[in-house]
Amino acid sequence: MDTTLNAALAYADRGWHVFPVHPAPAKHPLCDHGFKDATIERERIVGWWTRWPTAQVGVACGASGILSVDLDEKPKEWISGSASLVTIGGDVDLCNLLMGTPRNNGRQMLYSARKILTRRQLGVRPGIDLLGDGGYTIVPSPASPGREWLAGDPLDLDDLEPMPEWLRDLNVSERRASGDRSPPLDAVNGPTSVKPTPLGEDQVADIRAALACIPNDERGIWIKIGMALKSTGAGDQAYVLWEEWSRTTPDGEVHPKFNAQEQRYQWQRLKVLRMDGSEVSLSSLFYLAKEHGGEVRDIALGAAVDEGVPDLDAPLIERPAVNLIDWTDVAELPPIEWQIEGLIPRASLVVMAGDTEAGKSFAQIDIAMRLVHGLPFAGLPVEPGSVIYLAGEGQAGMAARFRAWRKHHQHLGLDAEDRYCVVSSEIPVLSKNSMSVLHELVKKVVEWKGHAPAMIIIDTLSQGLDDDENEAKVIAPVVRGLMALRARWGSTIQLTHHLVKLQAAGRRRGHEAPRATRDSIRGSGALTRNIDTVLGLLASEDHGPRELCVWKQKDGSKVEPIELWLEPVPTGRHRADGQDEWSCILIPDSCALLIEDSEKRQKIKVEDPTAPNPAAIAAHQAAIEKVVATLTEMGAVEGENGKGAMSGNEICAASGIKRGVTLAAIKGAAREGLIANKGSEKAARWVVPNETSE
Repeated sequence: MDTTLNAALAYADRGWHVFPVHPAPAKHPLCDHGFKDATIERERIVGWWTRWPTAQVGVACGASGILSVDLDEKPKEWISGSASLVTIGGDVDLCNLLMGTPRNNGRQMLYSARKILTRRQLGVRPGIDLLGDGGYTIVPSPASPGREWLAGDPLDLDDLEPMPEWLRDLNVSERRASGDRSPPLDAVNGPTSVKPTPLGEDQVADIRAALACIPNDERGIWIKIGMALKSTGAGDQAYVLWEEWSRTTPDGEVHPKFNAQEQRYQWQRLKVLRMDGSEVSLSSLFYLAKEHGGEVRDIALGAAVDEGVPDLDAPLIERPAVNLIDWTDVAELPPIEWQIEGLIPRASLVVMAGDTEAGKSFAQIDIAMRLVHGLPFAGLPVEPGSVIYLAGEGQAGMAARFRAWRKHHQHLGLDAEDRYCVVSSEIPVLSKNSMSVLHELVKKVVEWKGHAPAMIIIDTLSQGLDDDENEAKVIAPVVRGLMALRARWGSTIQLTHHLVKLQAAGRRRGHEAPRATRDSIRGSGALTRNIDTVLGLLASEDHGPRELCVWKQKDGSKVEPIELWLEPVPTGRHRADGQDEWSCILIPDSCALLIEDSEKRQKIKVEDPTAPNPAAIAAHQAAIEKVVATLTEMGAVEGENGKGAMSGNEICAASGIKRGVTLAAIKGAAREGLIANKGSEKAARWVVPNETSE
């Protein structure tokens, strides 16, 4: 094997189907169909390595009749393939053909599988993958530094021994091929969309100390301990702790009830949320240890477990799973309350979707801070409340935006009283198996601040997803999990999301891009079907005002679109080079004045909410007169029985003045009794009363 070509030919001569793989450290095939092109034909092999002399040698396991047991060592994640191998009766030292791999001190044990159906299976044990049919491995050659044969001769047919008994028990596909109808066992860490969060050494020590106090004879306790450990999000590391506790009796013997297959199967099925939205968390494990006489620390709370500690697993808001009452009592229930009048209902699920660079995060920051400080939003009354802001960009990326908002509004004498806005450094993974992490995060804020948030903002949803947003089976469990979060804490959950790129789609089709609607929201329709409110934030092509539209309001009428100006403002801070730090804020069009900025030599929008501005009042009154005049000119007079009544959009088109100004003037004219609505609350049609027209 002095050259890679000679190595490839030698492996092929002994019956292994080979193919070229990209040079190290890459692992993906060079040929068109990957390992499916693997062959033992010398001419093709010579052609491949003549074309790619530095290519590594890949071996297709299925075609070659081999099964490789891949052992990974990941100390930082508390995963050891060698340790897992011992628990199932395997022994590296007894393997006749052993290969060392260059990363993570990994090793591969090769066995003959010509007479047995085997398939590629990942995560059959923590740190153990089976590379069989449907998989391939890279074998030692001059092109693969760090790969070497640690035991045995790969060219000696006798060194490739048949699969031992422990490997037959581990090989799930063999049992299924022989007629076993038991469910297939996936990776013990569950779906690949869940990112494991490793536990620290002190945490592991505390958990083991607590587990040592809890008997493992009762199935109910066994399941609850599994749920508590799974709620940590530590993946394989948590599973190993559960298996260690389950396997051994207090005397150190193997537990008679222990069954490795059942253990893995139950781990895959374990849920961490109850039906009412509460979860079995790590606290449950420590309470059980306390009940059995253990003196342990509750690492979830950072405090000693003693008598009188409340049950933090219980939901904050008690709700029966099913509540059946007579319809007459239903009719007497209180009306819907609003977080922002007419825009965002209290304790609702909301999606705000917007164009790229529409200013979605600026809008969410403005909403959050107006809730905290009790300020109206674009003239709409706001119910004050606290906010948890989960920022996908992290706290550092949001700092300038919060500074700009505070600097611009500081003259109002901001007073949040006891309300808070807590900003996270990242967004936890949102999936049906990891929603408990979000529950735990909110619970810690409640313990810290003393009350639940009125709103939880997730900016953006895509930053919290680790799977395909176009799949309903991915999005639907996320929405259900957020409903459980809302039910437990009584909070409005507001998601920031994206729209499809309509402009690019329009250019590809050779025509103008269509106007965005609710159907323009990116991803699966399951996202909006079960949502209470859907908002769209649209940017204008001429750098004019943004438009905040209500695309869906499940309970209540839709407010007219709100125009918002995204304006640059200094934050009051300076960068290292002495230059001013700038960010942006959103200014409602109804509160904006157009002034000259002498320094930047351009006209900008500014907001002065401290006192009514005479110029703004005069402009508003002139717009009201224009609305009345437009209706009169177009024949929209009450004497016509409403036949000539005009909608808000029609008035905007006919008035010749800006849409936002016109819509504000329509509201003003209606308040003054200068125009009347002859339509419905949801579809207003405006006319001029007779006495006004005369």
